[in-house]
Amino acid sequence: MLGHHYMRVCHIISLRAYHIIRH
Repeated sequence: MLGHHYMRVCHIISLRAYHIIRH
């Protein structure tokens, strides 16, 4: 399922961006 993989990647990027912005 490519959609599931895309969602997972998007979630990881979101967490990384959130961490960078918070820091």
